[in-house]
Amino acid sequence: MTMAQLTRRSAALLLLGALAACGGGGGGGTGEGGGTEPGNPGGGDPGGGGTPTPTPVTGQYRMESAAGNFDAALSAMNALGAQGYAFTYTLATPTSSLPVPMGDFYVTDTAHAGTRLDYRMVADVAGVSALVAQLNEQGAQGYLYKSGMAYGDTQDLRNLYVRSAGSGSTYTYETQPPVGALDTAGFRQQIVAMGARGMRYVGPLISGSEMFNLYVKDSKAPAFEYEVFTLAAPFGMANGAALGQRLNEMGARGYLLRGALVLRGNTEGVQLYEKSADQQGAIEYRLESVSSSTALAQRLEQFNRNAAEGFFAFGDVVTDDGQFHLISVRNVKRMVHPLAGVAFP
Repeated sequence: MTMAQLTRRSAALLLLGALAACGGGGGGGTGEGGGTEPGNPGGGDPGGGGTPTPTPVTGQYRMESAAGNFDAALSAMNALGAQGYAFTYTLATPTSSLPVPMGDFYVTDTAHAGTRLDYRMVADVAGVSALVAQLNEQGAQGYLYKSGMAYGDTQDLRNLYVRSAGSGSTYTYETQPPVGALDTAGFRQQIVAMGARGMRYVGPLISGSEMFNLYVKDSKAPAFEYEVFTLAAPFGMANGAALGQRLNEMGARGYLLRGALVLRGNTEGVQLYEKSADQQGAIEYRLESVSSSTALAQRLEQFNRNAAEGFFAFGDVVTDDGQFHLISVRNVKRMVHPLAGVAFP
């Protein structure tokens, strides 16, 4: 899979030497790779004793024809959001002929039964202060920033926000110096300090000519812990076995992969993991080989097969040996994809 039309902002994320994200944050964005946020509600012991048994979270994906413009995309998102389906990303399959097959992927899960989502697209603004003002204005109304959106060859860019009806959460945003200005130690210091304040890392963004790291605080979310691993050029993992070992080690400690970033003027690379204070138990990872030419219908089938077992698609990664792998995760309290953001806020 390849990215379906990188947005101008997402393209500037300086992200993902290791993540070859196969989706779009919307008809033109970068992908959330499955992007449900499987919760872990307690099942409880009918007898009142012992440790509560987590209720297994399962889900279902659906694919719609890729929207070709902002109005069509927003209409589809809100129609499906009213049915409890969260927009994840747009996938494309590379072909030798045009147009390239594309589909918009949505997900629903048992952790969000009864959840209704509504979406809003707001015209992009230039400059960090103007963008942060927009983010905070939308956040005060309960709308969480998901990704930038663009279609075709237009230079028009809009910001996609999502709100969960009845959740009551509000969001505030802060910026910090960008990854390009930091070395590994500096980035680690920044993100650990912000996470301790309950500020979750959104990613490196650009507005106009200004680059910055963006963080968000959910009024109902806890603090976050981060771990940063140095990666050797080209900022990936050697192979699937090495990646799987790292994922399993971190998952056993409740850490979610957040992707890879390049730092210090593209001279250093890191792999980032995150743990929310309300994560219950270990996160399980499933790693499967995939082909960039796999048809969209086959990807949908694969996603649904895994979701029936509680594994939700995180995204595709490419390792240093050139192999592509689909990462799926189970028992993640606060799922987010490095490029497309959350599905369920």
